[in-house]
Amino acid sequence: MYLDNDNYKGKIGKVNISSKDNSIRIRFTHLSKRYEFTVATKTEEGFVKAVQVAQNIHRDIEMGEFDETLAKYSAKHKRALEVQTKSPSLLDLWNFYKLVSKERVAATTKKTHWYQYENNYLGDIFKKDPSLLELENSDKFIAYLLEKYKPATIKPIFSNCLMPSVNLAVKKGTIERNPYMDVELPKGIKSEIDCYSSEEVKMIIQRFYDSESDYYGTLIEFIALTGCRPEKAIALTANDVKSKGGRSYIRFSKAYSNRVLLPHTKNRAIRLFPINEQLEALIELIEPAKNGGTKEIPKGLFFPSPKGKYITWNNVRNRHWIPIINKLREEGKLDRYIKPYSLRHSAITRWLMEGKLDIASVARLSGNSTKVIMDNYWKAKTGFDIPLL
Repeated sequence: MYLDNDNYKGKIGKVNISSKDNSIRIRFTHLSKRYEFTVATKTEEGFVKAVQVAQNIHRDIEMGEFDETLAKYSAKHKRALEVQTKSPSLLDLWNFYKLVSKERVAATTKKTHWYQYENNYLGDIFKKDPSLLELENSDKFIAYLLEKYKPATIKPIFSNCLMPSVNLAVKKGTIERNPYMDVELPKGIKSEIDCYSSEEVKMIIQRFYDSESDYYGTLIEFIALTGCRPEKAIALTANDVKSKGGRSYIRFSKAYSNRVLLPHTKNRAIRLFPINEQLEALIELIEPAKNGGTKEIPKGLFFPSPKGKYITWNNVRNRHWIPIINKLREEGKLDRYIKPYSLRHSAITRWLMEGKLDIASVARLSGNSTKVIMDNYWKAKTGFDIPLL
């Protein structure tokens, strides 16, 4: 045990006491789960209180009496737990779930799904009709949401927010069962994967280079050549160019999504993509090693924004891709609008249709399973001739 009264920090067993901004926090790991919460304001009295709380946690861990709800050690957690014992609503269950889960949930999930659920779902409904948040009104709650959103929009919010928070309450014994398990969301109609032809993709790339959006031409061309997801391209640095067995590769091992750099890809796999002549020429044009770094942004970023930061993909799509595609449609050079993610579909389809790569190789190149390739990415040819018997 050690205590630094001047800097408001210390350690009692596994329990750390630290100060941040105007508060004193408790941090520790127990049974592979990380806990962190604010316990007092940054004052001498607050530090004394934090030491007492840390001692209580240490003692309970040693005695096998640790309270994983933290209600025994934190007034905020205690209030959240008390609320749940009084016919809790979805909002009550959500507030408790946030408290105990915020350290283990991915930052992108919190930034997207958590934000939407808290503001566009719970917050919006609470203002209009709080009774819809009562557990006995689960069917009315779903019916209300379906009037506003498509099932495909609701499902990720349910799986990342509503269901985990209600299931936690069941696990803790706060409620007997999850009433939302009985509500079945209608299945949406799955639209067919669409993509541009190779010639159309080349035309789009050239239009980027020939327009005011030329800064993003290399990014669009790179995605078209590798079929990678945009968030992976945006996260690449010069260090991701690797050599193995006499060949050079691009290593896809991280992603930049929703303004958060993730140290892993969507499926958490590291993928090596072989560099061919076209890709090599593009990398030489980009010269990523020359891109300077800052405290927040690593050196050698492949595709920095004009201000030297990470690119925000939504801005590229809205300010550059959409105007360019719409202009090509006005000129009669494209017959439809497809999202920029179609560059990935186009690449995978091109690899398959050229017949030089088998499905297993395409799956490996794209970071998908062969089943996903067959079910979702392989767009059927049109206008072909039926072979003669």
